[in-house]
Amino acid sequence: MVFSLTASGSGLLGPGRAARRGWLAEAIDGRLTPEERRTPAAALPLLHRLAETPHDSNPSGDAPR
Repeated sequence: MVFSLTASGSGLLGPGRAARRGWLAEAIDGRLTPEERRTPAAALPLLHRLAETPHDSNPSGDAPR
């Protein structure tokens, strides 16, 4: 089964997502040292690759054992 948001639903989620992104950017910039900021920056390509990988056939979402 596939679900998708309507334009109205997307409009409701947008401001909350933007606020969370804004908070995270401010927290990273204001509370982490330059050296600490390099760690999440280095992880971004890995996270993008994981997000682009097709989902496995584990519908429970549990980690494989």
